[in-house]
Amino acid sequence: MLRSIKWLLASVIVSTVSPAVVVSQAKYLRVSADTAAIHVAPKLSSQVVSKARIGDVFQLGGKTGGWFEIFMFSGESRYIRESSSQATAQADPLPADEQTRKRACFEIVKAQDRAVTESHKRYPSDVMRQIDLERLLYDRYELPIFQKYGIAAARKGALTVQCARNNWIP
Repeated sequence: MLRSIKWLLASVIVSTVSPAVVVSQAKYLRVSADTAAIHVAPKLSSQVVSKARIGDVFQLGGKTGGWFEIFMFSGESRYIRESSSQATAQADPLPADEQTRKRACFEIVKAQDRAVTESHKRYPSDVMRQIDLERLLYDRYELPIFQKYGIAAARKGALTVQCARNNWIP
């Protein structure tokens, strides 16, 4: 039950983030390079959160100085270089196969639990650092799951709703 509430809360946070600047009428960003580093800030020297692959689709926030702002699983702003991606109006739908979506839900919850455990272990008495690390790890650990199952990262909210409605959260 606690996990279910936690995941639903995360979904609400992601879905209520309002982008400051919208690139034309695009709502999403599609990665066009074979791989693209996802950074915590719009500069090459910033920490790399994860690696996106060609075809990955994220919710688009805006554009700043050659970088696209995207929103990931944690609801945090992350950044991909403009040269490795393009704004688009569409994101692929969730996979039609229910078992694929169900397996993804289970793996996402495990990834979130792993992120929480690791952040608490690393910063046992510093709640703010725990939260910052949890968010970074959510993004780092969940992206490979979405890639594995062919689910657009931009569809996290829709998947979360299905997982909760169908009680697919262990």
